[in-house]
Amino acid sequence: QGGIEGLLDKLKVNPKEGLDPKNEPDMSARRHEFGENKAIIKPPKTIWDLISEQFEDTMLQILTAAAAVSLIIGVIKEGWAKGWMEGLAIFIAVFLIVSVTAGNNYLRDKQFRKLNSKREQRDVEVIRGGKTIQLSVFDLLVGDIMLINTGESFPVDGIVIKSFGIVCDESSATGESDLLHKEVPHPEDPLQANPFLFSGSQVMEGTGAMVVTAVGVYSYNGKNKLKLQEGEE
Repeated sequence: QGGIEGLLDKLKVNPKEGLDPKNEPDMSARRHEFGENKAIIKPPKTIWDLISEQFEDTMLQILTAAAAVSLIIGVIKEGWAKGWMEGLAIFIAVFLIVSVTAGNNYLRDKQFRKLNSKREQRDVEVIRGGKTIQLSVFDLLVGDIMLINTGESFPVDGIVIKSFGIVCDESSATGESDLLHKEVPHPEDPLQANPFLFSGSQVMEGTGAMVVTAVGVYSYNGKNKLKLQEGEE
């Protein structure tokens, strides 16, 4: 069995019923096998990483070297009793500059991540247990039946299973500048339709439904985000 029916059969989902939220073994198995649709965020830097970055600044390197030189010369000329004072004063100044700057950067990064997470959080309509419910995009699983509305930005990849004039803009996802019609493949001529929906693309017209086929780091948008993060490292 091929086509949409074959896909739904392999994903073990009834398009009218959707996934069964009460069947925890099945839900857990889907998370384990296909992943979760969690926000893809670069791991935060530790406070120690931020501190070490401060010493990449030329001025701080000069101040640190000056502190070391001052400490050595001071001890040689005046002995340990008084010679260490000027060098230590410079070290303390460097320590304060590094600590304050690194601390501010850490708090700013933490706040940015919090705001970014809120920005990406939104609900979509899905069918679960035979009912249409509002579900966080972060809770979508492979096999979910998600309803499509005009203006929707896809948080996951999927295949159209019902289309009423769906037209998508994939320019932000695939670079395709032309608007694309999305239709359910006809069993007798499946190659004539384009049922593929990519995360990051947007619905310009129409309504319908899709079955989720990839989430998180396995989705089209997720893979692109990972590549960008790797390129920054």
